[in-house]
Parts: sequence; C-alpha cells; structure tokens
Amino acid sequence: MDLPTYPFQRRRYWLEPATRTGDAGGLGLAAVEHPVLGAVVAPADSTGLLLTGSLSLATHPWLADHVALGTVLAPGAALVELAIRAGDEVGASALDELVVEAPLVLPERGALQVQVAVGEPDGNGLRSVTVHSRPAPPAGGGEHADRSADSAADRSAHSGASGDWTRHASGLLSTAPVAAELFAWPPADTAERIAPEEAYALLAAVGLDYGPAFRGLREVWREGSTLYATAALPEQLTADAARFGLHPALLDAAAQLPALDGGTDGGADGDPSGAGVRRLPFAYRGVTLHASAATELRVRVTATGPDTYALEAADPEGRPVVSVASLITRPVRAEQLGAVPAVGRDTLFAVEWPASTAGASDESAWEVLRAEGDLAVTLAVVQGWFADESREGVRLVVLTRRAVAVEEGETPDLATAPVWGLLRSAQNEFPGRIVLVDTDGAVASEAALAAAVATGEPQLALRDGAIRVPRLARVTVPPQSEAHPWNPDGTVLITGGTGTLGAILARHLVAERGVRHLVLLSRRGERAPGAAELR
Repeated sequence: MDLPTYPFQRRRYWLEPATRTGDAGGLGLAAVEHPVLGAVVAPADSTGLLLTGSLSLATHPWLADHVALGTVLAPGAALVELAIRAGDEVGASALDELVVEAPLVLPERGALQVQVAVGEPDGNGLRSVTVHSRPAPPAGGGEHADRSADSAADRSAHSGASGDWTRHASGLLSTAPVAAELFAWPPADTAERIAPEEAYALLAAVGLDYGPAFRGLREVWREGSTLYATAALPEQLTADAARFGLHPALLDAAAQLPALDGGTDGGADGDPSGAGVRRLPFAYRGVTLHASAATELRVRVTATGPDTYALEAADPEGRPVVSVASLITRPVRAEQLGAVPAVGRDTLFAVEWPASTAGASDESAWEVLRAEGDLAVTLAVVQGWFADESREGVRLVVLTRRAVAVEEGETPDLATAPVWGLLRSAQNEFPGRIVLVDTDGAVASEAALAAAVATGEPQLALRDGAIRVPRLARVTVPPQSEAHPWNPDGTVLITGGTGTLGAILARHLVAERGVRHLVLLSRRGERAPGAAELR
C-alpha cells in the first residue's frame, strides 16, 4: 500500500503542541541542586547572579528545632551556607565576611521566598553577597485571580509581590580561601569535659531551646581559651547532607561553642562563672568550605579576643572540612533575653552605639575626606575620587562632624546628616572602599582616627576619643498604661491620611487615644474615595 504523502510535507494538518513557558528553562532560569535554592538567573547587564528559593516549616521541618526566645529562626549557619553556595556559581567560594543583620523568622504557616544576590567583582576580585526574604504569596493568589472584577490598579496589588524584602545578611565573596589548620586530636587529658546535656542546659538558660535536629554536640571539652567538640547530624538529616555544602544544623552545632564561653563578662554581673552571659555569633569572616557532605565533625574553637573566635572543623579522619578565621560574637544575658517578647517581623529595633576596641595596626592605604555638610560638593568629590584609577585599592575615609546622634541627648547636624545617607548608598556600590567616621571634633577623637579605621568597621563614631559602632538593638515596648499619653489639644499630621492605612490610623487615634485635631495629607486630598466620610 502507498504511504500517505503528508508526513513528508512541511504543512501539518493537526494542531501544534503548545509551547510551555512556565518551567524554569522557559523563563530564562537555570536549575540549582540545593535544598533551599532552586533556580539561578544571570542578569543581562552584569556578571552577577541572583539565586532564588523558598523556606518553610512544611518543606524544611527540621528548622522548627532552632528556637530562640520562643521563636523559630533560621540559624546564622544557614545564611553562611547559602552565601557560600551562591559563590560556587561564580567561582568565588571563599566567604570573606558575612554580617547577620536581621533574624530570619520562619512563619508558623506559609513559606518565605529567599533570594541570594551575588554582585560583580570589584578591582580586588571581591563580590558582594546578600540574603533577602519575604513572605510568599498565598496559594491560589496571583494576578489571574478575578481579573474581570478587578481594576488595573487592584490587579497589580495581586501580582506575586506579598511584602517588602528583608535583608538578613550581607558580605563579601572572594577566590582566596583561608588555609586549613590541622589540630591535634583528641584534646589533652588536662581538658575539662562538659557533658552535652549540661551544654544544652546552659544554652536553654539564655533562651536557646534547641530541638533534636540542632543538638548535634556529642562531646565537649574546655582547655583554657579553647573549646573542643565532636558533632554529628541526627540520622534523619544525613540523607540531605550531600545536597548542602555543609548542612546548616551541623555548622550550627560547631558555632554553638562560643556560647558556652562566658569569658570575662560574667564577672561584670557579679557572676564569676559567666553562667548568666553567653556569646552568640553575628559576623563570620574568612569562611572556607574545604569539603562538602560532611555528617560528623571534630571542632576546635579558640578565643582570639574578648568577643572573637577562630573555628576549625575536620572530619573523623582529620581532613579539613570548614575554617572560620574570625567568628565575631555578642554577649547576651539570660535576664535580657527572658524579658524580650518573641521575635517577629513587626519587632521594633533602634540603632545603638556601643563602644568598640581599637583595631590592630592597619598598613593598608586610605585617604581622608572632610565633609563639611555641602551634599553637592561631597558627592562631586566622591565621584571624582572613584573615577581616579590611581586610587584603585585605596579606601576613602569620609569624616563628618556630629552627623549622627550617638549619645543620649545628642542632636545630629541637619546640614551634615544627609552626607551619611548618601554615602551609605555609595558603600553598597563600592563595598569595602568607603569608611564613614563621625567625630565630635575633640583632639582625642582626631588622634583615634587611625585606630578606628583599623577596626574594619564601615561606619563608626568618635566621641572623646572613644570608638563607637552602630548596632541594631531590640526596643522594649512599654505596656500601653506606661506609654506616653497623647496630647488631646495637640495636632497629629498623617501623610497618606486618606488611604486605607491612614484612615485606619486616624480612626484609631480618635477612638483609642483621644486625639481631637488631625491633619490628613494625601495626593488626592478630598477627592480620594471615602475622604468625605472619613472627615
């Protein structure tokens, strides 16, 4: 029998299958093999990368065992692992620095969208890295919901965005790994043995209630300023170990050791044992992952300063797994933690300026620019400075005078304060190249400038020769009965006052706080829908 001719013709008599564009490849993304990060995109106009993924207690139930202050938080070790994994994509797997800026709080229900962004390399080969999250949109939502009933403006509110992004960590990646240091094992017979149960009881006393997934310490020893431990993943997590560079629960177990070192802070509270004081990591410097997929570690943590530790970890055969040149901690007291409500996304924070110790001798090159308050002049000078190729590798130290309020009762100079806002943005554009220093003009403060720059902090203040650094501190909100009462004869100004939130706030102030005089400002004013009724 004769074959039909149409299979050999270029005209088809049946419908072509639809081309799918919803998969990662069709959207211009590449898949990533990682338990948290699922896709990576390379922007068309840069050599940076953006990796995306999601976190939830449904997909990562072991995270529910990491509880601080009654709240489930992703450990800082997870942020470190995400940053290193992102660096792998661009051949910059050494984490020069990562500063944890805000807790990554996991919601009881729903998921978080996670983004890890890697910047372009600077002149020294360093790349910026940041970790952000925001709540994922609810299932079934999206811009396709009820299109016929929604206006264009309403539809835009339904489009995937479900809240502002929160930056949890920022740092720098490089291609220069920290060399691993081999250490003797087991610890000397003179080392004091600490039972793991005792260690976790001490951690629980300061609000760190670790569940089984994060109780990885198997043996702990203390010898002078050095802590040793063996740590292992629980059996239910070992199957996932190969998908991480280093499982966050295992790295977190190693990073728990500094919290067992009360140091000298205990004596300050009349507790020489330091039982009321523990140190928790907030910054990691010089992190190198030497081997992946580890399920057990030998760990050595050595105090290198009053708040700084060096961490080395090897596998059971002594082969290096991870090095942390400098793990910087903050003291946390049990009574402070116990008085703080559970952390949430609506927790209030304020900037405090605690004292900092002077840095070591700094031989790197830097120049000083004294900003006198003229924003346009400062901007022009900074732009010209970075355009000068001869200054490549030189840091610019911008010196302002009372641009920020450091001590109680201080008022920032309004002419100079905008310089700090401008140059904070410039610091993101030129990471590691700009140092902001605010001074009170005292002779002792001028003399302390070199020591302040040597700390490596990007922003500092000098007051009477003392070095102060900005840190976020949780604000304790007083009970409503203790709150400052509103003056019923005063006038409250609400910007965006005729919008949804402004209207809610206005009604609350009138009904709950007794406010009788309000000025509601908005772009549409009395023409806004509902404005007449609100008035």
